[in-house]
Amino acid sequence: LGAAALTVRPSAVAEPRYEGLLVNAPALVGDARRIADDYTRYADQLQRLVGNVSKLYSTMSSLPVYEAAPDTTRVLHVSDLHLNPSVWPVIKTVVEQFDIDLVIDTGDLTDWGSEPETSYVSMIGQLKVPYVYIRGNHDSPRTAQAVAGQPNAVVLDDSITSVSGVRIAGIGDPRFTPDKQEQEAGPWEEGPTSLPGSGLRLADTIRAAGVPVD
Repeated sequence: LGAAALTVRPSAVAEPRYEGLLVNAPALVGDARRIADDYTRYADQLQRLVGNVSKLYSTMSSLPVYEAAPDTTRVLHVSDLHLNPSVWPVIKTVVEQFDIDLVIDTGDLTDWGSEPETSYVSMIGQLKVPYVYIRGNHDSPRTAQAVAGQPNAVVLDDSITSVSGVRIAGIGDPRFTPDKQEQEAGPWEEGPTSLPGSGLRLADTIRAAGVPVD
């Protein structure tokens, strides 16, 4: 005990030396000092998380309760999903928890508009609410066709629809530029593939319908 007391080095805990079968221990469990630092960092993050949740709870508790009118239509707007598989459970949860009547998707469901990517849209049919879709510049006509094949979907392309009491007009993006390359007409040039040209077409369609859109 006396020899141990005279030779003990507290700093050795942070600088362990392994022998025999324990030679590989540092590679398996990491440096003791790094583990201590990581734990401290984790504890700090956990403390901030708890503090933020407490602030959020206090703020929410003080907000007035929103009472929707009986004829309120709840619309969820989504866009630029870009094949992210994690968004469908989130959308489904929001639709169910907030009693959503209608989902409007303003495009870029896919990245390249290719045939294999069309399987991504199959989750639309599981939402159980109307799904209005307008094509983005990363979506091809094949993508729009796949969406139209879903039982609850409506695809707008220079057209108007009325869903859940909401009248919606939409036109697909005239460009198809998944590779970042523009088509014949640039984004602000005149021509059938330009954004202003598409806007004028949709305006003519709305005026011809004789009924304002929402």
